[in-house]
Amino acid sequence: MKLTSVHVKGLFATFDHTINLRPEGLTFIHSPNGLGKSTLVRMIYDLFRGDLENLAEVPFERAEFVFDDDMTLILIPDHEGMGITLEKNEIVNDVSEPEARSLLDVTYVGPRRLYIPNLDGTYRSAISVYSEQLADKLRNAQEALAADPWELPSRLESQTMDADELLHWAKELKARVDFMRDAGLEVSVPSPHRFPPRPIDIREDREGNEILMDHISAMVDRHYRLAESVTVYQDIVNSMFIGKNIRVDDQQGIRVLLSDGSQLDVERLSSGETQLLLILYRLLFNASSGSLVILDEPEISLHVSWQQKLSSILLDISRLRQLQIIVATHSPQIVHDKWDLTEELRAEIA
Repeated sequence: MKLTSVHVKGLFATFDHTINLRPEGLTFIHSPNGLGKSTLVRMIYDLFRGDLENLAEVPFERAEFVFDDDMTLILIPDHEGMGITLEKNEIVNDVSEPEARSLLDVTYVGPRRLYIPNLDGTYRSAISVYSEQLADKLRNAQEALAADPWELPSRLESQTMDADELLHWAKELKARVDFMRDAGLEVSVPSPHRFPPRPIDIREDREGNEILMDHISAMVDRHYRLAESVTVYQDIVNSMFIGKNIRVDDQQGIRVLLSDGSQLDVERLSSGETQLLLILYRLLFNASSGSLVILDEPEISLHVSWQQKLSSILLDISRLRQLQIIVATHSPQIVHDKWDLTEELRAEIA
């Protein structure tokens, strides 16, 4: 289910705003300061993460969230807090906070993204936290891939492939296994089996090789997205960094390598380089497929040349992960050549 539009009436007792989300998967919102751009996108996040208490602090008369199945979620503040109803086919039902939260998975990447609060009130560098998380993701995946594939249940109801079909499947599967290996994830093949199998292997034990490839296929399916995210992350960053490259592994997470081969602590990157790593990490490793991502002020600390590249990167990632991405920005350079994907908030008095 996709969000298609948001309508807010009487924001700050002054403005009526409507944003229509673009079907391409990427929507830019821009406006003069003070019209409620960041407040509006934060309202979306607060609603679908179930933070009605925070949402109730925003002065507005009514808000409507329209989905692609013609369902509309309606918010109306009242003296008891926040009234939530769901309207579809002219039928209106009350909705609880957990029910509203379950309608949409939302990731919020706010402007204060350099640091993450600890439980004791202190803060940690977000790039260090994400680097550690990335190393953990890779270690956990590698441990799972090292398991004996024969211990996995077969997904085959019956063995129906002939030798040529098996060889073709093996060729396609090997390409995926090689891709994962390049990303640092090695698929285990138990001895004495050979993968990919040769024609003679299939002739001698067609059924056994078909079952083996089914097991390997299941392991690849389970972890391919992580390998894909690692590869895309490295490729984007390395195409933009100058004199530096990153490499992701299961020991250090994000390693920064200089042109002479020496290593730079990830904490020593510039503010703009760090911002790029943080934004891409949240999109590729935190946001689930088909979800909504809200990105507020991505232009922070980015040079104009990087800002101009970001819109195409965001559009590519939205397609890769079937994401809806809403970007709130003051920078025309972030929009660059994607003005057909913009929504402007105007100072129209309610």
